[in-house]
Amino acid sequence: MAEYVLIPGETRLKREDFLELLLRRMDHDFDDVFYKVRSSASVLKLLSGNGQLQEQTLATINPSVTHAENITKSIKALGLNPRTTQFDLGELLGKLQLYTENKWVENVDVGLTCEGDIKVSNLEAPTYAQVWNFITNAYAASALKATKTIEVSGQVIHLSADELNNLGVNSGLYTTDDEFVRISVRDHGRGIEEGKLERIFENGYTSKQGDTSNSGIGLALTETTARSVHGFVKVESEIGEGSTFSMYMPRERK
Repeated sequence: MAEYVLIPGETRLKREDFLELLLRRMDHDFDDVFYKVRSSASVLKLLSGNGQLQEQTLATINPSVTHAENITKSIKALGLNPRTTQFDLGELLGKLQLYTENKWVENVDVGLTCEGDIKVSNLEAPTYAQVWNFITNAYAASALKATKTIEVSGQVIHLSADELNNLGVNSGLYTTDDEFVRISVRDHGRGIEEGKLERIFENGYTSKQGDTSNSGIGLALTETTARSVHGFVKVESEIGEGSTFSMYMPRERK
């Protein structure tokens, strides 16, 4: 199995490149949300008098609105001075599970495992947006599967002394006594060749065949997100077996 660790460094994206990526992410994510809301509104007009079906249709709108709110907050947090908030990791991952199943409905199966009641004091919206990016990549990597099986998990861990070095510019803020959270997204798709693992985080690069629009948006912002949450990202992949993207971040950001 091949693996690669993305360690946040001192070098940052140029301001114009950073703003372009944020705008492209907004365009990409909001198109889906607007489509869902518009289509649901059209269905509601046709269901006049059928209260039960109207409620079911309205229930599909809420996850989309929540998703849009989190993406907006993520963009603000990455572009401005971030502010730490406390959130429940299980609830955050549950929102992503609901939105994913609501978005793709019939051909995706999202398994969720969150070990215990995990309260986190870190950047909630950027965490949400980064895990969502991992999920969309997992879905795309499973394109040839009739049902896309995606496994999402969260757990509290302690980093070894060597792993602390993966925090890069933030490594001096934490010790092996500090609790960290590992959030992983696993797919059972085609896998990524070892020589391409490092490149997937480059601006504009994509391993998706035939994909020329909005390519490489989310993963290109990954280092910025990892630096902001004081974490790092690890990718493990095996051809024919799939890939696992994991973000490690402190349970309490300093």
